[in-house]
Amino acid sequence: MRAIICLKVSFIAFCILSFICFSANSAVVGEWDIGKVQKIPGSITFKGEIKIGIFGYLSGEFAHSGPAEIRGFLARFAQQNEKGGLLGYKIIPVIKDTETNVLQSRQIMKEFVAEEMICVMGGIHSGTVGAASKIAQKHGVIFLNSNSSSPQQIRKDAHRTKFVFDGNGNNFANGVLKATLKAYPEGPIMMIAKPDDWGRNSVKGIAELVRRFNRMLPEENQYFMVDGEDMDFSGAFEKIKQIKPVIITTAISGPPSIKLKRLIERAEPNGPIAKAAWVAGQFDWPEARHGAVNVGGSTWLPNFETPGTREFVEEYQRRYPGAELPGNVYHAAYFAADAFFTAVEELKTFENVALVKYLENLKVPAEKRMQHHDAYMNPQTHHLEQTIYAVEPDPKAKKNSKDVLKAISFVSPEEAEDKVKPGECRLEPYESLKPWPRKSAFKLYK
Repeated sequence: MRAIICLKVSFIAFCILSFICFSANSAVVGEWDIGKVQKIPGSITFKGEIKIGIFGYLSGEFAHSGPAEIRGFLARFAQQNEKGGLLGYKIIPVIKDTETNVLQSRQIMKEFVAEEMICVMGGIHSGTVGAASKIAQKHGVIFLNSNSSSPQQIRKDAHRTKFVFDGNGNNFANGVLKATLKAYPEGPIMMIAKPDDWGRNSVKGIAELVRRFNRMLPEENQYFMVDGEDMDFSGAFEKIKQIKPVIITTAISGPPSIKLKRLIERAEPNGPIAKAAWVAGQFDWPEARHGAVNVGGSTWLPNFETPGTREFVEEYQRRYPGAELPGNVYHAAYFAADAFFTAVEELKTFENVALVKYLENLKVPAEKRMQHHDAYMNPQTHHLEQTIYAVEPDPKAKKNSKDVLKAISFVSPEEAEDKVKPGECRLEPYESLKPWPRKSAFKLYK
């Protein structure tokens, strides 16, 4: 009996110690010190400081894309501090690594609330965003979800305080897959997807889209992978040999997407794997530049000839010398931060309800975002509607150059829109929002 009691006590102590260590170590410093990328003029005097939480991905499944997202936030924070801060307050980023883990993501959002962040920015993995956004909504904290692309972010995981700045799986299907369906009007279609929220909902969206073209994506043609960084595609490839699809669409991200590209390149030249038209959802630049499957979607590339792109890339290179080139992940993070700062400066307040109402009616000129059409926030879904591009690898491009991907077409925000059905997106009433931020969030300098 005594041994059992000791074991129980030891286990409880271990859990408490683990929780303390987890909480204490979740903040990220080192190379992500904003002081390394900003140069604040000596003439600037701040009246105080505020903290903004960055919901980061520096380890785990999305470690390829996480650094690009953080760079986007820090660059825009640095710009703001260099011109006097936000309403006179110096912005202090607080970066925490979710490790692409749902439980840790919930804990991190609780820490951001306890540490009185003005708002929270970030989000690549839809499952972690969905879990954390409930906590942000509960406390009235504005959450600028920069890079999450599951259609559920504007359905069951939509909230009044959360705004989604990336294109989602259905946007990319509307912008990319439609053209492929027209090019291949007959023959079987197959989809290979991750077994998570993003993958399953992407399959659902693709199945609905192909039906509009009088085509089918039957269940037996839907192949869900076993999750993990080292995915085994042998089962999927056997399925391809059986079905012989003319179109294969994918919802695969992270290192597995690079592995898939290499396996396709090694496939028998005249076999069903090599002959099929492979269509990805979104090409996230940090991954796609290492290897991309035939055709995919994007919201911005560093080789666009749109006004401002060259200067945007040059400024990035000044702040991050030697770093990989910026792409859609960096772009989405940068402009998510820009939207919040613009709202605060226009309204001259940090009050959450006022900022939510402003962001719901956000409109951004094409020239500012370096796209081909103006972008605008959908007030019913809190999703930024924007230009969607079909892109493909350029085999002639030098490795790691800005030309490894090239845009081959684009559609307007209206054409790409993911239209939700009545009742699918239910945003909480304004009256339910708790006041945020607290007065104690503003640290005044003496």
